[in-house]
Amino acid sequence: VIDGQIPSPHPGLIPHPGGGPRCPSERRHRVRLAVGSGLRPDVWRGFVRRFGPLRVVETYGMTEGNVTLFNYTGTPGAVGRSSFIYKIVRYDVAEGAVVRDERGRCIRVRPGEPGLLIAPVTPRTPFLGYAGSPELSEQKLLRGAFADGDTFFSTGDLMEEDCDGFVRFCDRIGDTFRWKGENVATTEVAEALLAHAALQEATVYGVTVPGHEGRAGMAAVVLRPGWALDGAELFRHVAAVLPPYAWPRFIRLQREWVTPMGCGVTSVWGRGGTAVVRGNGGTPLWGCGGTAV
Repeated sequence: VIDGQIPSPHPGLIPHPGGGPRCPSERRHRVRLAVGSGLRPDVWRGFVRRFGPLRVVETYGMTEGNVTLFNYTGTPGAVGRSSFIYKIVRYDVAEGAVVRDERGRCIRVRPGEPGLLIAPVTPRTPFLGYAGSPELSEQKLLRGAFADGDTFFSTGDLMEEDCDGFVRFCDRIGDTFRWKGENVATTEVAEALLAHAALQEATVYGVTVPGHEGRAGMAAVVLRPGWALDGAELFRHVAAVLPPYAWPRFIRLQREWVTPMGCGVTSVWGRGGTAVVRGNGGTPLWGCGGTAV
């Protein structure tokens, strides 16, 4: 609420920092702190630019887990600082399992390398488990991770730690997919897409392609009001900020934000950029290269 007014057509909501009607008084408010979880770095920076300097604190945790991180410095994009308690270990996305050395121990990742966040299960930091079958709880535990008899809780989240000790969320296990023999983090690709001025929202997921191993990247996007999609220019942007294996092979245009499973295909676009395939109603689907095929 700003000056007693909510600058949005929907009561109780504020507009996306990159769009929506501007309010002359939207920087005159008493808000000094925003606390939460899962805020994208681009939204974080855009929010502060639009609504004025205020402190944003990102947290990380889960109801059933024994892990808590807290970004008390306000560094955009980080969910917290590293700790000697928690570990980030190598994870094989294709196999769906942690990577162990010849002794059967988990392997710590290097700075900048994504890995699985795990936490020790002890009397002070217990994992109480899930209701129902004991097997459900056992699936979340890693035993003998670093020594005989130890037990660690698997968060199911891929994280990376930078050289300054800040921890950043990469992806949920199951959201990351393999393409061209490489791991593709959907969150990283979505953030790269949203750095393009024409895009307001994006979500990325892997889809199977006949005759190819792994999954190709599909991105469902919503354009900013008043913008049109220049496929060739978007391709140049993606090629400049992502390695080739992470480029989305298909772009699905949405008139409004819906989940990927609700997307209907109107046309497929590929490496040249002209429409080729008609689907069962919905919005255009573009492909790698930027012009309709």
